Amino acid sequence: MIASTRYCHGDEYTNHQYELMQNRPRRTEAVEFAAALERRMREVVRCLPGFELDVAAPTTIGLGDAFVGGFLAAVSRARP
Repeated sequence: MIASTRYCHGDEYTNHQYELMQNRPRRTEAVEFAAALERRMREVVRCLPGFELDVAAPTTIGLGDAFVGGFLAAVSRARP
């Protein structure tokens, strides 16, 4: 969510823009891929399809860092 929001809105995104990202449509091919992967791998993998992110001037610098930061935050919340 963080990486997708930064991609669309840059470093100065708002909490509101972050929250709206959750409701963005998913890419059709990503939905199909995720479903096929989960059917094949069953409970071994959980695959979430990517959002449709068609923006005129995306921010790409630091997206990997944003993704890893969001991933680690989610993992840390899931642990007891």
